[in-house]
Amino acid sequence: MAAHEDKEGEGETRMAEDLERLEAQRRELHAHLAMLDSESLIELLSRARLDVLSFAAGGANMARRVLLIEAASRTLMDTFPLHDPTAFDDARTVRVSSVRALEQVNQVLDLVCTWLRNPPADPRGTEHAVRSLLHAFNNVLVGINCYAELLAAELEAGDPCYEALMTIHREGAAISRLVRERANLQRYLNELFEAPTDQAPRLERQTLAVLLGILGVHVSPDSLEPLALDPAEISRALAALPPAEGHVLREALRRIGSQAR
Repeated sequence: MAAHEDKEGEGETRMAEDLERLEAQRRELHAHLAMLDSESLIELLSRARLDVLSFAAGGANMARRVLLIEAASRTLMDTFPLHDPTAFDDARTVRVSSVRALEQVNQVLDLVCTWLRNPPADPRGTEHAVRSLLHAFNNVLVGINCYAELLAAELEAGDPCYEALMTIHREGAAISRLVRERANLQRYLNELFEAPTDQAPRLERQTLAVLLGILGVHVSPDSLEPLALDPAEISRALAALPPAEGHVLREALRRIGSQAR
């Protein structure tokens, strides 16, 4: 029992460390989201490459969900019964992973915002850095999703941790889906950037179709016919999206419309 109490004390100390740094990370992430949500983003997006458009939309969506997970993991640690050492370790893994996810998605958005404001002459270095961060971020999701699921399976009805774990489980699953969708989009981007000039317009159109699907407007990326977009579906998607993701959707639609003329 004494050993477990020592372990609890060590865990609580670690969770209490660097709170100021963690709060600074949260403030910085909110600042990045505020920049992406602002109307000033529209002009920047009109000059952006397709990969930075996708990173902006995906990164903003991930960031909003990571903030919810981080807050829920804090609640989880505050309310979790500490009499079970294994369960406590699992809860701590979720907490530590959520903090790492917050830090990593903050780095992603920092790169994206810098890229939008000051596009690099050669974007390959920035693109590689963002993709590397997203790869590491995907690994951190394992510590969030798997352990949250293990903990939820042990809960009894009315457990005070239930709501926190359900938030973590729901948002973590949504982020995992987004990561998979972005990986699919990256394959189209790779093909586009390596394509001969005469094939680029067709491949750009297909890539834009994939991006629209991620943003809630579903069309076939393999269709070579002009994209038939449903105005009602576009309206529904825009109503469901936060500002930054809505800005990217409008820009993708503008580019498709420009190509159609």
